[in-house]
Amino acid sequence: MFKQLRKANQNDYLLITATLILLVVFNLSLLSYVQGEQKAAERNQAQALETGFSRTLKGEIKNALTLSTTLKELVLASDGKVDNFSTVAQQPAAGA
Repeated sequence: MFKQLRKANQNDYLLITATLILLVVFNLSLLSYVQGEQKAAERNQAQALETGFSRTLKGEIKNALTLSTTLKELVLASDGKVDNFSTVAQQPAAGA
């Protein structure tokens, strides 16, 4: 009878050990998945910031080119002499 109890106890220990190993493996897998999701979310956020910055920069470049073109046309139209430059510089550009 004691041999049967001792054998049952060994089987219980094996079952407990196997359960603990499976629990550790599951926890490591879950941790890896959560970290991967966090990294993906960080990449998406960084990409969104880059896209927003790119759009802002594109708009600023477009505004600068519009102002430069306006100044060029003003200088060409007046044969290089801009007598009222301070007045023209204070007026908002028509395209802006």
